[in-house]
Amino acid sequence: MVTPTYGQKYLRTYADGKPTECDILFAPAQSTELFAVQTLAHEVFHCFQQLYYPTKPAYNGAPQWETEGSSEWASSKALLDLTGHVDEGFWSDNFENVPEPLFKRSYDAIAFYSHLDEVGIDPWKAIPAILTAGASPVAFSAAGADGEAFLDTWASGILRKAGNGPAWDIHGPGIPAGEHPNPISLDVGDGTKEPFDAAPYSVKLYTISSDTDIVEFQVSGHARISDGSSDQVISGSATFCTSKEGCKPCPDSTEPTPPPLGAQIDLALSADGSPSEGTITGRKVEHDCPSPTPGGGIEVHFDRPASEGVLAGRTLDLVACDGPTGVWNGTLTAGGLDDGQGFTVDFHSFPVQFTLGGGNHATTEAGGSMQVGPLGPVDVNWKLDITLDGDTMDVVASPDPPSPGLEVDSGPMPFEPAPEGACP
Repeated sequence: MVTPTYGQKYLRTYADGKPTECDILFAPAQSTELFAVQTLAHEVFHCFQQLYYPTKPAYNGAPQWETEGSSEWASSKALLDLTGHVDEGFWSDNFENVPEPLFKRSYDAIAFYSHLDEVGIDPWKAIPAILTAGASPVAFSAAGADGEAFLDTWASGILRKAGNGPAWDIHGPGIPAGEHPNPISLDVGDGTKEPFDAAPYSVKLYTISSDTDIVEFQVSGHARISDGSSDQVISGSATFCTSKEGCKPCPDSTEPTPPPLGAQIDLALSADGSPSEGTITGRKVEHDCPSPTPGGGIEVHFDRPASEGVLAGRTLDLVACDGPTGVWNGTLTAGGLDDGQGFTVDFHSFPVQFTLGGGNHATTEAGGSMQVGPLGPVDVNWKLDITLDGDTMDVVASPDPPSPGLEVDSGPMPFEPAPEGACP
């Protein structure tokens, strides 16, 4: 950041609320000729800005990201185009305080106008729209900065890491060589989950170090990542393999292997009126795969303990002959109720079949008619929610209509070898 070595003042004359004259006064001191000319251009642009405001108070109260930021860009751009030289100005403030929201910036908003220029939005046309828009969020949209072309590259350019790709190095008049920001560091390991965020109308930069096999991003807003060879915009859920050995698919799985990504990842967040935020979670590849199927198939079962009015008994018995993610067959057994006062429900078994299809979750239904005490035959259906977690399975069976004592919640059931003869 350059501090002027002389003072300057511009005086505006207004008639009927409109500017009619603009005088620029210099109090010379020792300074470079280049800086003096650039300052003069900056003040001249202020004179023209007045024409876009209805009154002097309106101009004086305008946010500085609009007035000072656009004047800094316009004067620097004009001088660079005319002479090939320009003072470095206020760029350094962008690199020293990356997360500062745009609307709190002043001269250093030159980076915003420079980025408009490099994504194909003409600042000379955008600036009048900004100055006449009114509120800052409206001005942001009037400039065209709420489009994907701007937001997907706004933060990444501030990192100034050209090796990541063209979107990772901002260009603009007077930008100093060799200055870079210091991103926030995030370390991701097995089982860790780290949050990240950028406030509305701001950018934020992170450097992520992965010490695990798989990383999963959950993103709301505008995010861009690069490992130096892969550069991409991500949104929603995005999963990558950061292991040097690769991430082989699980046996019997139809799920694709996560695409590779280096263990050192740059993350750039850009936000419009809503924050850009999310999390990154790390895990080992074996967490995604169940244990190998024992020879002859596998079985899980749940033996319900006795409780008041409820008899003990096996309520789930399931067998898979082609692996945990294949087809499962078995029975759901319900009933076994006795309130000791004559109301009883005998055990009834219903067939169950489902497949996990290479995933870790499935739903199915089972049911039919069962004798319910003095009520006689009653049709009951269950919705089964099945979750596979490594070498265990969890089943929750909810009856419809809801019926106390007929629910099943197995908790984690470990895999066991299937009974002899259960599989061909």
